[in-house]
Amino acid sequence: LLGDLNKDNQLDVLDVISMVNLALADDYFNLADMNLDGNCNILDVIILVNSILGSENNIQYDLNSDGIVNIVDVISIVNTIIDL
Repeated sequence: LLGDLNKDNQLDVLDVISMVNLALADDYFNLADMNLDGNCNILDVIILVNSILGSENNIQYDLNSDGIVNIVDVISIVNTIIDL
């Protein structure tokens, strides 16, 4: 499953964390190359996040508990990763 970096058969925040770390380290991993351009970068992170946001069971990603999963929650995830 493209984007499933921890190979648990689901696209979730753990995969986003892994992908952001790969992009920040300028590393390449074929499952992280969501747009198949030969690079792992922020574009791949955006595609993965859009896939997660488009899923039916995405309320678990409502990090600010406002009842909506949107870019504010994604920014929160990325900021958490960058601050680690």
